[in-house]
Amino acid sequence: MRSVTYRGETFQLPRIYADFHDYRDDSENLPISELPRIAELVRSAPIAASFSTRQDADDAFFKLMFPGYGLAMLQLHDPVALYSIEIPKMNEDRWVVLVQEGSRWVVVDDFLWPVPAGYINGAKYIDGSLRYFDRQGKVLREKR
Repeated sequence: MRSVTYRGETFQLPRIYADFHDYRDDSENLPISELPRIAELVRSAPIAASFSTRQDADDAFFKLMFPGYGLAMLQLHDPVALYSIEIPKMNEDRWVVLVQEGSRWVVVDDFLWPVPAGYINGAKYIDGSLRYFDRQGKVLREKR
């Protein structure tokens, strides 16, 4: 591998990799000079306002993750679904939250979250607010 492509943009890698696993496992796999552009592409990737099924949403978010970086899907069986897309080398994630409305899944929140602020482990609607919790149940973020 000499390059990776994301959202139609090609990024030359700092070295040649024998395969995707070698690239993915290298902590210095992206050129430092390209990190701001990569981050902006992940931050600004368009997301549909709604999805026909949860599987359609899952498929769309898999396409939004930068090659070799992470995607987390939380609350897979709850009416509030969370997706976390890793922004390479920026110590932040893009979180997108969907709720089930009838048979559709509708985007209700899309925000950047700094990793040092704590790991979001779940979200619930409580008293008209969408609250985000860590593993201990502490509220990390609230959207009214």
